[in-house]
Amino acid sequence: LLLIGLRDYLTQTSDSRLLICMLAPFFCAHNCYSGWEINSSNTGLDLVDVLTAFAYGSEITIRLGEAFEGQTYYQGFHPTGTCGVFGATGGAAKLLGLDAEKITYALGLAGSQAAGLLEWKAQGTWSKRYQAGHPAMCGVISAIMAKNGYTAPTTVWDGQDGFLRAYSYKDIWNEAKVYEEFGKRWEMADTSIKVHACCRFSAPL
Repeated sequence: LLLIGLRDYLTQTSDSRLLICMLAPFFCAHNCYSGWEINSSNTGLDLVDVLTAFAYGSEITIRLGEAFEGQTYYQGFHPTGTCGVFGATGGAAKLLGLDAEKITYALGLAGSQAAGLLEWKAQGTWSKRYQAGHPAMCGVISAIMAKNGYTAPTTVWDGQDGFLRAYSYKDIWNEAKVYEEFGKRWEMADTSIKVHACCRFSAPL
């Protein structure tokens, strides 16, 4: 998963929403895990399950990114990595058929693995690619750990020391953007396709 995520982000052709290349970490975790499950003898997955997990993980990633009001960049964080791990976790948890409690634990575990600094820009190194592979890998790990009984905080996003506060710039965030009309209004419908194989803020359009 780590290497596949690195590969998928290498071409810089993933779609985006606001400041997130949201499918790079999530899609490889989703595809790898659903492919493994579908081809295993114990699978109970069908296309509806796979698409549901895809939508669920996408919405989590986008909504967390939107909650920062475009400001988390100024705190030095790369939301593809920091938010992407939650989407990868949510999608994997859905594919595993976890109940609401275990999904919450899985997302709590993802909070301990949310990472990605913008310092990759300083020297033109390869670490940006890692910030797609790492959340993909950690998302599946988090879901599997929760499935097997590992617990984590249920307040990982909105707690006093939770993700939104810890990764925000000057305490700027809007928690409502994570929860409002979840499952009714589909934020993933407004994603954009990159014009060129680079960060969209580097493109001439």
